[in-house]
Amino acid sequence: MTDLKKLALGLVVAALACSTALADSITFQTAAGTNETSGGQPVAAKAVVTTAAGVVTVQLWNLLGLDGNPSISNAGQLLSDFNFTLSSSSASVSYAAGTSGSANLIDVGSGGAVTSAGSTAQLGWGLSLGGTTITLDGLGGTATPSNLLLGAACSSGAYCNANRSIASNGPHNPFALNYATFTIDDSAITSATTASNAMFSFGTASGDNVPGIPSTVPEPPSVLLFASGLLGLAAWTRRRVAQGE
Repeated sequence: MTDLKKLALGLVVAALACSTALADSITFQTAAGTNETSGGQPVAAKAVVTTAAGVVTVQLWNLLGLDGNPSISNAGQLLSDFNFTLSSSSASVSYAAGTSGSANLIDVGSGGAVTSAGSTAQLGWGLSLGGTTITLDGLGGTATPSNLLLGAACSSGAYCNANRSIASNGPHNPFALNYATFTIDDSAITSATTASNAMFSFGTASGDNVPGIPSTVPEPPSVLLFASGLLGLAAWTRRRVAQGE
């Protein structure tokens, strides 16, 4: 077999292996300028859903106080639930052993001051599967109405816009500090499984639902690898021809 044929075969094999071994991700985000459906307050959130063999990882952000969004002012702006639909799923899902959503937890006291240092903890959010739709449920968890995603503080380090529904509100403390990650086991998931129909929910009561708009549809890793390999193969061939080989 010639060197050229060996290289081409190697690229094909690598591309096929990459398509099954690597994970694939998609990002969902609320539309800019979105207001909460009941209170009329701004909300902003992002989720990155990553699928791999037997597992889906969800990273959630409450973007209030970040990326030019105003800081949170009331409990109706807390990120409390997220659901999405998978192209394939088994009859049941479960959190990875010993997990239920990991985040840094803080207490917010009088005047919006952060009264305790953040510490990594499990949130105890509920997890359910309806058909192929997975729901991460902060309102149906073991710590309701606490452990919901708060957003970032003002530049002073305090939640300068927080009203009494957040500041010194005992039942809502502690809060998850704007970011959490969830690892879910599902035997039917592969790197080719896709996520769609995302929905964020806000507040301490059900009903304030905001669609997540897909903002990132990454190129499959195998396609990227194969395309870059073909470019390299073409350059190598041109050199061989130029050298008269």
